[in-house]
Amino acid sequence: MRGFLVKRAVHSGDNWKPRFLVLQGTSLEYFEAEQSVSAKGIFQLSADCSVHECRRQLTFKLVTPHKVLDARASSAEDMDAWIMALRGAIE
Repeated sequence: MRGFLVKRAVHSGDNWKPRFLVLQGTSLEYFEAEQSVSAKGIFQLSADCSVHECRRQLTFKLVTPHKVLDARASSAEDMDAWIMALRGAIE
């Protein structure tokens, strides 16, 4: 799965920026733009990860042992698709 989400800064947690995300197997990479060559960051998914849905403002949270991804989708359908894809990659 691939597409744009608005992502909260991992370290500062202060700002939200649009990022292009690519879920391939058990790896979730995020890029500054769709055309970017190198990823700005990566989340490795495993059985000890979880995804939590937060209906408020179409946000969800991916919790891994090492960091947390807070992301906002553009629609409820988009959010549901990402949550299903991430949960599928974790199982």
